[in-house]
Amino acid sequence: GSLKGRVKLYTELHLLQEGEPILYGFESPKERELFRKLTKIPKVGAKVALSILSEFEPEEFRRLVESGDYRELSRVKGLGKKLSQRVLLEMRGKLEEEGISDELLLALKELGYTTSEVKEALKGINLTGLPLEEAIKEALKRLSGRQD
Repeated sequence: GSLKGRVKLYTELHLLQEGEPILYGFESPKERELFRKLTKIPKVGAKVALSILSEFEPEEFRRLVESGDYRELSRVKGLGKKLSQRVLLEMRGKLEEEGISDELLLALKELGYTTSEVKEALKGINLTGLPLEEAIKEALKRLSGRQD
């Protein structure tokens, strides 16, 4: 049959030891970013990172890191107690609540704004939880200097 609707995937290309390329796909930039951060941790490969991502949403994982609950994390296939503790330790401080969603940042960059312009204009306001369209309107107001 035909594909109805469109799906947007965020991809990450890895090269295996044999030089074979492998492409991973993610539903959101947040998931891809978390995958990148996880795979930088020694002994955490793509398989373990994907297992973590299939078990926890990025937001859930962030809360897990904040609480330091390695027991919860060690339920993930391929993660024992030691590696769970290491993952939580390595990720601490690397997953602060952004306040600006990746989608919002991406949309504003498409409109020609730089990441630093966006972060500067939106410093101190939290737009997470707002529908994307509303967040974009609010951000554009601030970026154009209008405070109405």
